[in-house]
Amino acid sequence: MAGGVVLLVGYLPGEAGALAVRAAEALARAALVIAPPAAPAWLRAQVAAGAWAVAPATGLALEDALGQRLRHALAGGELVVRCYPGDPLADVGSAAELSRLLAAGIAVEVVPAPQVALAAATYAGVSLVPEAGPVTLLAPTLLTAGVVVPAGGTVLVPVGPDAPADQAAAALVRSGLAGTTPAVVVREPGTPHQAIWSGSLDHLATVTDARAAGPGVLIAGAAAARRAAWFERRPLHGLRVLVTRAAGQAGELSARLRAAGAEPVELPVIRIAPPDDLGPLDAAVRRLASYDWVIFTSANGVDALFARIDALSLDSRAFGGARVAVIGPATAERLRARGVRADYMPARFIAEALLEGLVARGVAGARVLLPRAERAREVLPAGLRAAGATVDVVAAYRTMLPDEPAPGLEALAAGAIDVVTLTSSSTARHLVALARGRVDLINRARVACIGPITAATARELGLRVDVVAEEHSIPGLVAALEAAAERSCV
Repeated sequence: MAGGVVLLVGYLPGEAGALAVRAAEALARAALVIAPPAAPAWLRAQVAAGAWAVAPATGLALEDALGQRLRHALAGGELVVRCYPGDPLADVGSAAELSRLLAAGIAVEVVPAPQVALAAATYAGVSLVPEAGPVTLLAPTLLTAGVVVPAGGTVLVPVGPDAPADQAAAALVRSGLAGTTPAVVVREPGTPHQAIWSGSLDHLATVTDARAAGPGVLIAGAAAARRAAWFERRPLHGLRVLVTRAAGQAGELSARLRAAGAEPVELPVIRIAPPDDLGPLDAAVRRLASYDWVIFTSANGVDALFARIDALSLDSRAFGGARVAVIGPATAERLRARGVRADYMPARFIAEALLEGLVARGVAGARVLLPRAERAREVLPAGLRAAGATVDVVAAYRTMLPDEPAPGLEALAAGAIDVVTLTSSSTARHLVALARGRVDLINRARVACIGPITAATARELGLRVDVVAEEHSIPGLVAALEAAAERSCV
């Protein structure tokens, strides 16, 4: 296979943080990543564009179209990653895939995941220290077979819809444990939906609420009596949050929401496209050095301008002696990545504050370039002209509706979203457009806006705004949600 290799990677169903370092590195550089149909969104976010593929529910076959794609990648010496929930060799299907790959002469390596039951105990705050006695991991089938469970230690039993926790608790009592034994049921450990039931085995044997729950673990024994809850105390635990940023730009917000305990549901409501006519933008790029100030009001503007700088075989030296102003830290960071440091950024990340700061620095007689979205507010150029500047406003990009709505729209329509986040006026307008004007569907959730301008647009559209970030940035938006959650407003 010319040096190509298939890496079998295990992942826990919960956070991206539980992914092994080697697995994360492999996902980022793999030519092909084959995942199960129910793979979590955070896993796909680790993968390069175009590399993601979904395996059939029946498993990976080397003879079908996906198998041929795998063989082609290996023939080119590329890395292929096959993902499994839990350990790569934890079930019959994954073990059979390994055998098929080896029989075909394919080089295979395995990156195990942490043991799911042990990780579940950690997420539940149950410490399996030596004082808890010996730890026994039992398959549910062993309980039904009448195995005798030794007392004096801690027993872990995987549970789920096919092996209900209440039945497992009753089976443990029949197998020799006292009904008064402390026990904990952890549902969907490590996910925003993690839930805990605790009590004695006799009590949990009567709790049927967990019967229809997702996969989890029943922990019985001395360790279950000393639970130090931590995971579900994260400020946004259990909330489903709609992220409306453009595809490819949602990563930071989604990651911060996950870290705070929420489940981000990504629905890109805008698509960034170049203007119909690139001539004015190219002309401005060629004379960049003639401007006194170049002003960026979004990271998209930075990307669009530098795309033309690259296309015209120029680099950051094209700015010459022009000073650069940005509206906020995300824009400044995008600019810094291209080798240019901003000369000015306001303390408040809105156009009005940017205008005030520039006027205070003296723009009378200055030549100013403002590369921005095709349609934007006139506050900044109008104010600069009133202060005596000559302003060239150039369309650097357009914000358009996406070609295909994402599944997040279905979740919104079903009332399965707790919080809707809006990071610009465009996202507010486009979300309402995608919802076909049904603001009532959106208003069933809490609406959180990145700043007052976005909030004003949302209210004009008929949305009920519940949260407005004081710092108009992605970290500020998440901080505002956390503060609102503490006040029980979300």
